Amino acid sequence: MVARRHRRHTRGPVAPELERGGMKTLAVFLVALVLAGCGSAAGASYVPADVGPTPSSSSASSVTPAPPAAATPHAAMSVPTAIYLPDPDPAKEIRTEPKALACGSTIPYPTSGPDVWRAFYCTDRALPGSDMPHYGIITGHSTRSGATDTTMNRLLAHLDTLVGRQILIRTKASGSRWLVFRFTSVEHVAKNRLGQATALWGTPTSSTAGRLVFLTCGQSRYGTDPDDNIGMVAQYVGMR
Repeated sequence: MVARRHRRHTRGPVAPELERGGMKTLAVFLVALVLAGCGSAAGASYVPADVGPTPSSSSASSVTPAPPAAATPHAAMSVPTAIYLPDPDPAKEIRTEPKALACGSTIPYPTSGPDVWRAFYCTDRALPGSDMPHYGIITGHSTRSGATDTTMNRLLAHLDTLVGRQILIRTKASGSRWLVFRFTSVEHVAKNRLGQATALWGTPTSSTAGRLVFLTCGQSRYGTDPDDNIGMVAQYVGMR
């Protein structure tokens, strides 16, 4: 089979009761990043616009100050507590609570055992929030057959229509509100080139602020090459 390399899609969780299944690694030789100044920003504050001096009684017309602009919703980066991708088909819906994973340069998500179906958030990348200064990673196992249902299987099942769709993330900081991310691209990257995938991780001169990368292995049954990693890139667009 000829492996596809860095092909971009232009078209366009899974509950604990799902079958549960060891440790295999997804090689991610990421380029070094300097993460200076990553503290959480303060919540947005309103500064009224200068409306000028109070009009005198001799003014020909009255001046009505413009109403204040609505404050931008804000949630500092924090631990994700829920991931939700709605779908009319319950078998394709994603509704799950991700677990923490120390990723480093090699992402060691489980490929068997009780957590094989889960999604994981990388604790050494940006956590979801409205103020993410650089990219975060959500990862997990995908399977060659349908014997085991996993979060990433369900995400891959949407691959052809994923760009433009929204995925919702709840965090400790957002409380009952959802952070909204919109998928902007799907990247097929050879596993030995993943660390150099600038479409996922950016470059020294490009920003990845607000970016969340959903990362797993390709599977033939979803039309993707098993020799590739699939990076599904989503961008923060707001809260609701």
